[in-house]
Amino acid sequence: PLISITWIRLFAKLENTLNQRSTSFRMLRYLCFLPLSWAGMHAFKLFANYVTQLRADGYWLLGQLMLPQHYPGVKTIHTIMTTQLPQEGVADRKIPYYKYARLLDSAFYADLQTSNCLSLTYILAKLTSLECQMAPNADPMKIKLIENMPKDAKDFLDTMAAKIVLLRPTSQIEMYSEAGKLALEEQ
Repeated sequence: PLISITWIRLFAKLENTLNQRSTSFRMLRYLCFLPLSWAGMHAFKLFANYVTQLRADGYWLLGQLMLPQHYPGVKTIHTIMTTQLPQEGVADRKIPYYKYARLLDSAFYADLQTSNCLSLTYILAKLTSLECQMAPNADPMKIKLIENMPKDAKDFLDTMAAKIVLLRPTSQIEMYSEAGKLALEEQ
């Protein structure tokens, strides 16, 4: 653990302070930041990728992902979003130690460990494969643990993912409540 602590202290700070366009940053990103951040937490990586690529509302997506078996993972993602990720309008960037928490101790974010949230990981992998661009060798549907899920569970989650794709707001107006839409029409 001592090497993990040292690594995290050093590289998490570098991730935050280096110029993201520099060669040094890009090399460290490829060698360290990407492979080691969110270790063992496919669900969060997939969630963040989906939200970032599609500019989707993360809170909306969390609501759509809700099933009883998803609750612990969804709650943990929500906690990370509200306590660790940069908030809109806040200029200070926190040092992203949280990304590497599981390198220190596997008890951190245990609800997002892939084996503890297979169903959530599967649906996020399905959403990502349906809507996000990715390299051919980066197919999230090939995550080993989700390949062995029961067919009926996969079928249900495939249907749910298709419904989420249909319901995903693609414009600002779709983010308004019914009352908000009516108020806009009256202006």
